[in-house]
Amino acid sequence: MINEKSLKTFRNKLKDYFLIGLTGVCGSGKSSALDFFSKHGFSVCSADKITHYLLTKEKCYSRILIEFGSGVSYKGVLDKTKLAKLVFRDNAKRRWLENFIHPLILKEIINQVKKSGKKISIIEAPLLFESGLDSVMNVNICVYSKMDLIYERLKKRGWEIKEIEKRLKSQYSQDKKIFLSDISIENNGSLKDLEIKIRDLSQVLSRFQI
Repeated sequence: MINEKSLKTFRNKLKDYFLIGLTGVCGSGKSSALDFFSKHGFSVCSADKITHYLLTKEKCYSRILIEFGSGVSYKGVLDKTKLAKLVFRDNAKRRWLENFIHPLILKEIINQVKKSGKKISIIEAPLLFESGLDSVMNVNICVYSKMDLIYERLKKRGWEIKEIEKRLKSQYSQDKKIFLSDISIENNGSLKDLEIKIRDLSQVLSRFQI
């Protein structure tokens, strides 16, 4: 959970922007949805991509190595796969990592939104509600799919069943994310079907100019 002071600072720095949170469980298709929003003219940010970028920075990963030790490194460099496996089975370590990296992610989102030159930004965050980031968005959107499709997509990525189950259990259920969202987008069809839905929604959202 991001602390209230950080969220307030984040919103104040982006008070002139219309922010749209985008979320969904892993395998739901939220990243594809984000790509389509970008295609249809929106500024977009991905918390996942920002996190991966930050973890390549020595100042960031060296602090993590100090905290977690050689078990998450390979030849002195942070191994993101090992780190992911560790934090998903250890709640205390996951909380430490989130507390450390969330402020850095917020800072980078602010930079990207301001540099975009656009008044509306879509911010993809898998833990949108879990982190409290939803509270500073103007609108929150959830992409969802049938669970058998989600498992099928994740297995194609090479994930084992146990890993899928751990990832899903580490966040709010899909039903809860849908309930908490202002808008829900079903993604049980083709990518083309999803793009059509995003295109139509984009036409509505583009009216929210500051």
